[in-house]
Amino acid sequence: MVVSNNAIHYLKICIGVPLSSQLHKKNRQHRIAVLASDITMDAGSTLQPGEMIALTEQVRCLSVKRFEPDRQAKLTDTAIYAVEAD
Repeated sequence: MVVSNNAIHYLKICIGVPLSSQLHKKNRQHRIAVLASDITMDAGSTLQPGEMIALTEQVRCLSVKRFEPDRQAKLTDTAIYAVEAD
């Protein structure tokens, strides 16, 4: 999930938090559950639908060239705020 604001996107980078569908990884306090109801899959998405875990300890800087051509899903504001608050 992209958590950076648009101000740095002119650099062709963004800040992201990886999401995992491996629910056994949510055994740590800093890993945030993103409920399936908070995820809206885009048409043609290659992601598996369902609950995800935000691996907040693995935040990273990414080149926009590494992304698929289209967005895969959209998170609700509630899910985004939960991850940003951690």
